[in-house]
Amino acid sequence: MVSEAVDSAARNLLYKLYDATAGRPGAWQVLGNTEGRLETVARAVARGWIIIRDDRIGRIKVQSGLLTREGHRLAQDSRTG
Repeated sequence: MVSEAVDSAARNLLYKLYDATAGRPGAWQVLGNTEGRLETVARAVARGWIIIRDDRIGRIKVQSGLLTREGHRLAQDSRTG
C-alpha cells in the first residue's frame, strides 16, 4: 500500500513537472513541496523519470528537476491519451 502511494505521488510529480515546463524537453524546473517529498523524488529518479540537481537562488538552496526522455514520454502520453 505505501509503495503504491509513493508510486502515485511520483507520477503526480512527473505530471506537475511536465505542466510546469509546458512540456518543453530539456527544461529544468524548481521542485516545490510535495507530500513525502524525499520518497517521492527518489522514486521518480529510481524509475528513470526525472533527473535532479541542487541549485541556488540567491542564498536559498533549491532542488530542480528535469524530465528524462522516458518521463517526458510518459507524461505526454497521459496528457494526450
